[in-house]
Amino acid sequence: MPGNMSLEKSSFSDKQTDRLLLAVLIAFTLFVRLYFLQMINVGPDEIDYWFSAKRLIGPGVYPDLMHRTIRWAIILPTAFFQLLLGTHPLVYYVVPVFNSLVQTVLLYLLGRHLFGRGVSFYAVLLFTAWPYMWRTGSQIRPAVFSLTYVLAALCLLFFYLEHGQDDSRRSRLCFVGSVLSLFLAYESKITNLYFLPGILIILLLRHRRMGPAIRYGLYLLGLYVIEHIAYFLAVGDPLGRLGIIAKNHLASSYADKLPKSFWGLFERYTIYLEFPWHLLLIAFVVASIYLLAKKKPWIRELTILHASFFFFLTFMVKSVKPIVPVEAFLDRYFIACLPTMSLVIVYALYELLPLSIVGELNRRGVLISLTAGLSVVMLLITALPMPKSIERFYTPLQQIHDHPIAKTFEFQHLIASAIEENIPILSVDTRKPLDTANRVFFDDPKKGRWARPIGRMEIEDHVVYYLDGIGNVPFAFDVQEGNTNVLWCDRFNFDMTMLKLREIPNLGDIYE
Repeated sequence: MPGNMSLEKSSFSDKQTDRLLLAVLIAFTLFVRLYFLQMINVGPDEIDYWFSAKRLIGPGVYPDLMHRTIRWAIILPTAFFQLLLGTHPLVYYVVPVFNSLVQTVLLYLLGRHLFGRGVSFYAVLLFTAWPYMWRTGSQIRPAVFSLTYVLAALCLLFFYLEHGQDDSRRSRLCFVGSVLSLFLAYESKITNLYFLPGILIILLLRHRRMGPAIRYGLYLLGLYVIEHIAYFLAVGDPLGRLGIIAKNHLASSYADKLPKSFWGLFERYTIYLEFPWHLLLIAFVVASIYLLAKKKPWIRELTILHASFFFFLTFMVKSVKPIVPVEAFLDRYFIACLPTMSLVIVYALYELLPLSIVGELNRRGVLISLTAGLSVVMLLITALPMPKSIERFYTPLQQIHDHPIAKTFEFQHLIASAIEENIPILSVDTRKPLDTANRVFFDDPKKGRWARPIGRMEIEDHVVYYLDGIGNVPFAFDVQEGNTNVLWCDRFNFDMTMLKLREIPNLGDIYE
């Protein structure tokens, strides 16, 4: 059977080899995620999930229901980690890093099942080291949860496809587990349902009858109906969750500057996509065609899944006249396919260059040296001067003191000093960085601090946002020399700095 293929020999038992490979991959994933950790992104998405989890497990009013505050597949796991570890800002990073470790295991198991351990090992390396995953693996956003749920759904689905004919209890559990995992993926991001048509087609082709595909769809529909009834009873909206989403996300102006024509929909893959993604997509398409031509096992199924996702990602619109896409043209929406794309690309390379790509996987020293060497190379590269467009993905080695973990403790110290000395905490011309400071760093129930209302005042051509009740903000701006100390919150990248008013870049024109 294809799932039992072994593309390399091993002097160890299968279990020993798999444990060794997984240990190496988990260590590598942990290194990459921690070293390339990015500062908390200035939301509101990330902050809404973190803050909603806080209010769910502790005192205080839960935020208004909207498309972000009802993503329970994100909020509930985040709340679990807060219950377990507390609400210290560092716990924020635990959530995506833990997801990344789970994804490493799931992708290895999926690749091992489909193509053997050699392909799965290198596919995990590619997936983990991909720079756009450094950002995804640092933030509490839908993508990092979607990857976990989608990988779980596919692992269970492909196990069922190979063993479903047995009609054993285990295969039935895999079938139901795949449905549940896809439902959780939908709960984290609705667009994950773009995989569903592909899954149904695969089930139909494999069984040559409608029953399993219909059953899969009905199980998923049943979960949605239960959810819909729960929302209807709780909030009274006849459209349930979709009604809440439509009032917020679909009503937003994100698509104002996007193309309004049919052919403009393809610009998602051209002018709106960054160059590294072009390379990856080209490699993926070429690899898929090559493997399909060679009639390699499981490639047809993976191609159907990818075609399903990309078709709906491209052509789903919320309006026809004019054409308005459901999703903005952002590269992060391709992340959901990255694990399986990595498998396809590596499998094609493996077929073309088996000896130079794989080497001898039966030697512990080779594997450990390879992964350690890759880690050292990444460290050396980040020690070199890089363009700003690349450095935005990580903290350069020579600036390791600005690593997010170090900055987190620094921010907490600055906020404590501002409170003690009654120094204004503010941001200029944008509310978002102050909101991040307020709900992530200031809000600390253990210390009796709660997120405060944010005040707003206009100073000449600028808008100043400030935490209400800390420092005398109007008085501070009466000092014409701008010598008043403030704690300024900046957005790109999120930062907090104790400085004089006149030193805030946004206010330079006032104090010239």
